[in-house]
Amino acid sequence: MNPISNVATYLVKNAETITTEIIEHAVGNLEFEIPNEQLQQAIVTHTEFIKFLGETLTNEDNKKVGESLIVWNKKYIEEQASLLGELASYIKPYADNRLFLINRITDYHGARTFYRGSCHD
Repeated sequence: MNPISNVATYLVKNAETITTEIIEHAVGNLEFEIPNEQLQQAIVTHTEFIKFLGETLTNEDNKKVGESLIVWNKKYIEEQASLLGELASYIKPYADNRLFLINRITDYHGARTFYRGSCHD
């Protein structure tokens, strides 16, 4: 078996384990919790992608691979669209709080501040 076939087989056989490890690592770096439903959906989606990647590594029909990727991507986009609103609601307070703190610190030091793209003296 050639090296690419070895990698392809490894990805297909270990897709769920690889995905779980990646997601656990990513979640470990977050400062907020992701609901278990979203984590499980992420595992399913990314496992499918890693399997797809493994299956296509040895496929020499680029057109077929491209078509398969488009089909997978459409499914993934539809699933992610519903989750995007929820994720944005988790992230927004952190960005707003950070900007508020930056403005408070710069106001305290009498510096010019930038908030939401506009300059305030």
